[in-house]
Amino acid sequence: MSVAIKKEGALPNGLHTNHERDFRANGLNGSVPKPDAHPNQEKEMAEFHLTNGAEVHSNHKNDNNGSIGPEPQRSSSLAHRMDELPEEIQHITEDIMPLGLLLTRLAQATHNETERMIGILAAKSLPDAIVNGNSDYRSTNNEDASPESLDKKRILLDFLQQQHTKWVKALVLTEWSKRSAHIGRLIDIRSYLATQLDQFTANLGELINVKRDLHWARLPAPDLKTALQVLEEGEASFLPEFGYIEPPPMPLEEIARTIDQLNTILSVRLTTEEFGTMPVPFRDYTIRSGRVTFRVDGEFEVDLTVADEDFDSQFWFIDFRLLGTPAITEIPEYIRNYVEQSMNGILKSEGLVGCYRHLHEMVLTLKIAEIRRQAVELSRGRWADSLKVERLNRAMSFQYWANRYPTLAKETQSWVIIGVRSCNGSGGTEEGDSPSSIFLRWFRDGKEVKDFDIPLDVNNIRVESLLKSVVARHIEYVLMTLQGKLLSKPRFSSRHSHLDLAICRDEPDKTRLKIQLFDDKSMVICIDPISGIFTMTPMTPLVMEGQKKLNSMPSVSDDVPMALEKLRCLVITQELHHRYRTSLWNVARPPIRADELKVLVQIREAYHAVWLRNRRLPDDCYVLLTLSPSGDRWWMLQLSSGNPRGTNHVGLFTQVPMSSQQVSLSEEFMDHLLAFLSGLITQICDIKDLKSRRVRHVMRAMQNPRLPPQVKLPTLAICLTDLLRPRNGASQSMRLWAHNFVTVGFHGIQHPPDLQRSVDPEPARHPLLNYVVEARLTVTDKSKFSQLKGRVDRDVVYSPRTGQFALRLRAEVGKHLLGILVPRLRALERLVDFVDAIRRGGQGITPQSMSLRTISFSYGDGGVQGASASPVPKSWQVRLDLTRDENIDIVLGKGSPHLRVVDCLSTFASARFDQLPQALLVTLPLYRALDRIESAWTDIVANQQGHVAIFVKTLEWLTLRYTMTSSHSPASERVLQLDIKPQSRKGSTLWHVRRLDPERAVTTSPNSAATATTANHGSEPPDDYLNKVLAQKVWNTSGTGWAGLGTGAAASLEQGIEPLLDLIDQTVRSLVGPPPSFMAAPPSSSAHQKHNPHGVVGSLPAPTAKPAQSAAAPPQQRPPPQQIISPNHGRAGSAKGTGPAVVVID
Repeated sequence: MSVAIKKEGALPNGLHTNHERDFRANGLNGSVPKPDAHPNQEKEMAEFHLTNGAEVHSNHKNDNNGSIGPEPQRSSSLAHRMDELPEEIQHITEDIMPLGLLLTRLAQATHNETERMIGILAAKSLPDAIVNGNSDYRSTNNEDASPESLDKKRILLDFLQQQHTKWVKALVLTEWSKRSAHIGRLIDIRSYLATQLDQFTANLGELINVKRDLHWARLPAPDLKTALQVLEEGEASFLPEFGYIEPPPMPLEEIARTIDQLNTILSVRLTTEEFGTMPVPFRDYTIRSGRVTFRVDGEFEVDLTVADEDFDSQFWFIDFRLLGTPAITEIPEYIRNYVEQSMNGILKSEGLVGCYRHLHEMVLTLKIAEIRRQAVELSRGRWADSLKVERLNRAMSFQYWANRYPTLAKETQSWVIIGVRSCNGSGGTEEGDSPSSIFLRWFRDGKEVKDFDIPLDVNNIRVESLLKSVVARHIEYVLMTLQGKLLSKPRFSSRHSHLDLAICRDEPDKTRLKIQLFDDKSMVICIDPISGIFTMTPMTPLVMEGQKKLNSMPSVSDDVPMALEKLRCLVITQELHHRYRTSLWNVARPPIRADELKVLVQIREAYHAVWLRNRRLPDDCYVLLTLSPSGDRWWMLQLSSGNPRGTNHVGLFTQVPMSSQQVSLSEEFMDHLLAFLSGLITQICDIKDLKSRRVRHVMRAMQNPRLPPQVKLPTLAICLTDLLRPRNGASQSMRLWAHNFVTVGFHGIQHPPDLQRSVDPEPARHPLLNYVVEARLTVTDKSKFSQLKGRVDRDVVYSPRTGQFALRLRAEVGKHLLGILVPRLRALERLVDFVDAIRRGGQGITPQSMSLRTISFSYGDGGVQGASASPVPKSWQVRLDLTRDENIDIVLGKGSPHLRVVDCLSTFASARFDQLPQALLVTLPLYRALDRIESAWTDIVANQQGHVAIFVKTLEWLTLRYTMTSSHSPASERVLQLDIKPQSRKGSTLWHVRRLDPERAVTTSPNSAATATTANHGSEPPDDYLNKVLAQKVWNTSGTGWAGLGTGAAASLEQGIEPLLDLIDQTVRSLVGPPPSFMAAPPSSSAHQKHNPHGVVGSLPAPTAKPAQSAAAPPQQRPPPQQIISPNHGRAGSAKGTGPAVVVID
């Protein structure tokens, strides 16, 4: 069911009952009739009925639940009659609210008022007898007639009467809701009647206004008789005539002469006769137009004149004007007449002295009145309830901050008195400026302030500015007193916390005291200029509670600094709980007792302790923050292991040297704190490891720019020769290129990228932190490392300017550093050896990129000038993969002559890494000649007249096998096998080529390479046709860079091997029918080679090229070859590949 309730504003002129108050809608339980689409919607009334709080339409019959409603016929007739209402009567549908909502809000309001009343009654004081414990509960009188009990009963009775009145009204509305349809129609009619009454009243008022306006339109009755006589005769004889005789007009010359005479008389009189008795303020005067104008700045101006030439005659008053601000621009006529009459009498009796005194006293009285008027306006406006104005005898006083201390004594009140101080002097002497003046007295906290600099401008009266000045000095005094008390504390005196006082004497609300809490968070204390209470920001619940406590005590009390310090500790503790509740840091319970902690921290005054833990640190590690007026300090505590269950003993307790500044709770600071703790744990672990390995080390205090200035961790200097124990002379070489000490500095920690800000509450899911250190070692000769510039590896950098290698190492907290540092140093040592080898390689080796993981360089004709070298020098790329410790993977560029021996190169580099560049240059002419031999035999292989095979044993030892078949007898084969390897003789190394015995010849068997001749052959090859031809054309001849030895030949490493092999190949091919054309240049890079797993590299068909013997170039100066290649290396090795497959680089 709904009930229509009209607001009081809708019935402006009607009589209102007490039940129509504070209602805005009708209905029960939020029931509001839904609008209908009928065109006469505003005239219709939907009828509902209340059935136990439920809505039912009125066309339902009465049920057992007591639903009340009219019959269907009556309802239909009523709706028909509503449709027939005239348009003047409008159905009220606005401002409708459910009755249920009204009852709910009333219940809520009653509940809240009841709680408030309980609090008020609980706060009331108990009777003195009960407080003192003297109450006698054995008394037979059950009535407590004490004043306190009667007061409580009176308050409770008033509260019950108020609530009863409200619920009675609600009951009446509920009863009205049962007849909502009738009440709705009654409201519609009542609204219509009220509207008509308003129109009647408005029309009546308009008629009255018209009547009043017509009064000024009335004309007086015309004097028709006089008008007719004047029109007829031209005059009216009965009109009286006064017969005034107009004086003759005064000439201008006479007027000017009279004024000039008056000016002369006034000037002479004031200069001679009146000068001695003239008041000092009147000495500023001006004479013109026959009058003298005396001007007193800020007070008044008065115009006087004289009537004759006698100096004893009096002055006469002409005009008076007020000066200063505010002042009356036009003085009313009655005041002017009063002043004129009184001034003429005073001028006659007292002269100029009396005139000044009278006007001066009057102006001072007006100023006091103006000050009082402005003060009263302020007390009724912005300063209401805070400013009390009292009128005194020619003075006034106003008390500011009247309600600042309502419960404290009168001594805490402050006020200002402004009045007129009268003087006995006449004001006419040289010394006296005025007989009286306006004074100001200031009483602060019940005591008069004697020395103050409050400006009182009586010429420009601004009471609000004066009041602001007084309040500003008072606020300044309170905050400066508070600042002085705080500065006496060590935390502020040592500048660990900032304390800033901003003073503004013009705007007191801008005077504030800023106290730093932590980081950039500060607490600002201000005093409201109007009320005088403390206001603090930021507006948090804790700060509001502290502000309430501060306002309950005197402003300059000694308890204020202690209250502020306690508030600061609570704010920091709450910030720690709130900020790190879901992070890796969390506030922990105290691991030790308070008395044990007090002995450790040794702080005499009261302090506040906060315990913290980090989930990525050991479980026995705690961080302590102590807050006190003497300063804030961070501590680290580590419990000792192996304690009995249920007891904690301190194993390590030290102060963290990060408290040189104000305490910080930022994430950056906590990260620095975590880094410091991690570095401390890491250094302790590393020192223990160094001592166990007997490695010499020393701690050095050095500034680390990677860490905050307040975090100071020493740097470890470790002996390099102790770290790199002698292994193949590594430590000896280390002494040659680097100093003996490597410095290791802690550079912080590194969070995992996916868990850097993890909020997982499970500690087991958080991995250990990674600490970062930087190791630096200085080279002895920077010129040897000119080829290294900048980044050597992703974590190794070389500085050519300083000659230092910087290694950035990472490991988990708690793990030893030496397990990572030593392998990196050995890798760096290997890189240094290779750089030195490239430097000694000359022009044949060109470095491209170098790092601890990969080395890229090129080699070619620039270093070796063979007999058949190309006019345009060629070069081939080489890339070394150093990621594996045991073997080194080599990747050669496309077309490199060494592609056939890439496995041997990998084995050679793994054993003699620093000799690889020289080995490539020395063997380049050999393998370049072998490529040309394979290309030259392409047509012979195609004609099935023979083939050539190359068997590689080691990098510098191989077998060249020629097989020639006859076209007439394919079964008969002639085999020629040549053994090619270097041999040392008389301090020099040469290539030796000789023919092998057929019985010892290398076969195509996989194991034949192991049984090949490995030393100087004792038996000579058989004396056959091939031997004769070779002896005739090769073994017994000589050429550029080579010479025959009778049974073989020897060639130099740089220039002789290519022309020697070209001559042997040309001789052998001449025995196979018509010799094919001979190519002077190396074969095209498109020649394809396959890797033979048995160590045999065969030739494939390729385009035929004409060979040409190239002139051998003069040998180039090289290092001694015996230092590069050993002839006995790899003698027992097989040709089976052990390295990676051949990779061709475009």
